[in-house]
Amino acid sequence: MTYQTQPDFDIYMKIPEGMTLSEEQLRKLGVSDQIRVCLRLVKSLYGLKQAERLWNKLLLETLVNDAGMTQSVTDACVYFKITNKGTTFVDVYVDDLLATATSEELLLEFEQDMASMELKVGLAEIFLGMRIGYDGEDGYTIDAEHVIVELLNRFGIQRANAVRVPIVDEATLEVGAEGDELLPVDESGTPERPTRRFSQSLVGSMLWLVRTARPDAMYAIHRATRRSHAPTVQDWKMAKRTMRYLAGTVGLKLHMGRGLVEETVAVKVFTDAEFAADKQSRKSVSGGLIQVNGMTVGWLVRQQRAVALSTAEAEFVAAAVGVREVLGVRNLVEEISLRVKVPMK
Repeated sequence: MTYQTQPDFDIYMKIPEGMTLSEEQLRKLGVSDQIRVCLRLVKSLYGLKQAERLWNKLLLETLVNDAGMTQSVTDACVYFKITNKGTTFVDVYVDDLLATATSEELLLEFEQDMASMELKVGLAEIFLGMRIGYDGEDGYTIDAEHVIVELLNRFGIQRANAVRVPIVDEATLEVGAEGDELLPVDESGTPERPTRRFSQSLVGSMLWLVRTARPDAMYAIHRATRRSHAPTVQDWKMAKRTMRYLAGTVGLKLHMGRGLVEETVAVKVFTDAEFAADKQSRKSVSGGLIQVNGMTVGWLVRQQRAVALSTAEAEFVAAAVGVREVLGVRNLVEEISLRVKVPMK
């Protein structure tokens, strides 16, 4: 029912192609040709400029008014409800909702409160491409094995030999250097004869993959996307090597613990920088990893906006980026009435 909400004012549209009005219907309308007829929408449709806003407004009102939840100030896509029975959390991504609570009773209450939305409720197994596994008392895991296998098959590299690291030193080859050239612009492509669209499709798919479940390959994909508008042979080789690495490490998972062991939550951030990573612009790259009670919950790889004059300066810039990100995590943790262990590290 995404976007199928009540419009905020009357909206009219032409009769869509393929729809034909009968002579009787035209006679009742007092016209001789259906080209003189328009339709008034009773529900919002995909493509309307206000469709996304109307859907978000309806979802917000339902979560807050019907389910009694509070929208996070730190992250507008996170909702929570704290009562003497426990805590319920809901994460929203367009029309995909991931709900969790401290007890099954609270989840059943949430399902009843959201009855008007006609939600398809069930045990979360796949969410935004992430596969969720349950380890009983040990917590749960997040991986993307099914996505990796699907990409290997779709791009015809399922038989490629696996490698142990996603990137090698030769990846620093510059555009225009001997042995590197732009990929052809043809629409179709193969692993043996990659094209611009073929390479862009693979890199784009892997970019979503590493952002959701595989932080270990984030830097390699960052390097492969530097020239995504006009990829070269070297860019394709980097992307393919990263895919070979993912194929060899398909079983790696993120592990999330079950519940809090201590009264305070330990929030940590680790940062690093590669000085002058881009050999043309001489800009450095920042990297960061955020953990909550030892669980990895966020990561980033980002090119720095200004040229750092030294390794130390690049490291300080990366540290500032990491601190900015971890402050958001700290604020969210404190917003749900949990105490953060200070000082943060």
